[in-house]
Amino acid sequence: MSDKKILAYPSYMRGDARPKSSTDPNSPHTVRNDMLTCVHFKFFERLSEEQTNDDSEIYLYMPSTLRNPGKVEWEQKGIGKIGNTMTTFAQEGFLDTLSSAYNEISFGDIMDIGKTMAQQSILGDAGAFNSGKAENPYLKMFFKGVGMRTFEYTFKFTPKSSDESRIIYQIIQEFRRASLPEKIPFNFYLNYPKEIEIKYLQSNGGGRFEELVWMNKFRRCVITSIDVDYASAGFYVPMRDGFPSETTLTLQFTETDIITRGDVDSDVTNGASF
Repeated sequence: MSDKKILAYPSYMRGDARPKSSTDPNSPHTVRNDMLTCVHFKFFERLSEEQTNDDSEIYLYMPSTLRNPGKVEWEQKGIGKIGNTMTTFAQEGFLDTLSSAYNEISFGDIMDIGKTMAQQSILGDAGAFNSGKAENPYLKMFFKGVGMRTFEYTFKFTPKSSDESRIIYQIIQEFRRASLPEKIPFNFYLNYPKEIEIKYLQSNGGGRFEELVWMNKFRRCVITSIDVDYASAGFYVPMRDGFPSETTLTLQFTETDIITRGDVDSDVTNGASF
């Protein structure tokens, strides 16, 4: 039997505490769990660059905000008159002609061309100042890359018993532990913090969760920010056991790999896309 730690809030999110749906007319009340949804966090301990070991799991209710962010990095640059001319030449096929003629141009010719271009640039700036007209910088957008997706969740915990206070405390501590490294003997190195697999799940009505195919998937993530507010109601109010009556946990995650076009080209019948 597995000794993995499995935590849930509310407690019925956990599989062994979740009753099956029932429409039995002899039942005192109808149970409908097929609409139950949650966020599932599965923790992995990094063993090497390519190997991880699954550690613990946490089931939490769906938060009020579920964003699927995207970050694509572009840079605006002015290529100037010369750059624009070269671009036009390339489009028209003139560069091949210039390349074939390159061997016939002497070093002196190149120096004269450079001197003329510099003079024209200076005169152009002076002319722009006198005429009140700025030279066209020929701005272009240059693609730099795709950034890692970053997103966050906020969860509010309001315990109704001492047992629930203990579960909430364990959940918060598990996220805090996952976000931090561990010292290696002699303190020469630090182990990597844990990686986390995040999934959106829905109950199938039979006491089991299945992945929501209409929601986006995530790659493995790491916790980049964690904030715990023990007085999120505006003031601190303790329970009888001293635990805060309301605690807010804000988690920020960043994926460990980028998303490309092929990751979103997925039919919903084959599972959710990224």
